[in-house]
Formats: sequence, structure tokens, C-alpha cells
Amino acid sequence: REAYKPEEEMETLALGAAAGVDPAMLCEMLQKSALRSPMTAAKGQLMLHRDWAPNFQVYLQQKDLRLAMELGNELDVQLPMTAAANAMYVRAKQ
Repeated sequence: REAYKPEEEMETLALGAAAGVDPAMLCEMLQKSALRSPMTAAKGQLMLHRDWAPNFQVYLQQKDLRLAMELGNELDVQLPMTAAANAMYVRAKQ
């Protein structure tokens, strides 16, 4: 199963809102699609309520991204989205 990527869900909601799509309807649609997961349901609701309170340590998220990138390098797998997210988390830690 693919890992949950909150940045993708946030971008999906932002793009949908800019296009005039009701964010609640978009979250409901995501829950009826192949992207359905407990994490998208929980995080989607927080995003709908504009609840941006942190609920995971930045340094732990960055560690997980770093480990994924290290494995990608070992296996010669390109992970451009992971690299971009990792760069943002590295900046956030500073």
C-alpha cells in the first residue's frame, strides 16, 4: 500500500477550491476512490476545518523522509516528490 502523503491531499484540496469544487465534496470523493484510507479521512477533515495544528514532530517526519530517500538511493529509485518534501522539512527544522 502506498504511503499517505499529506502534501498531495492539501494540494488536491487547494486546486479543487481554486477550481470552484466544494472541499467537503472533494474529501468525500477521495474517500470513495482508490485513495481512500483512514489517514485521508482524518487529515481531510482537519483540513476542511482549517485545523493546521501540528500533530507530528517535524524532525521525525524529516527522519522518515531521509530514510526513504536513502533506501531509494540504495535501490537506484528516483523519488522526486520525497526529495522535495524532505527539502521543505529540512528548512522547517532550522
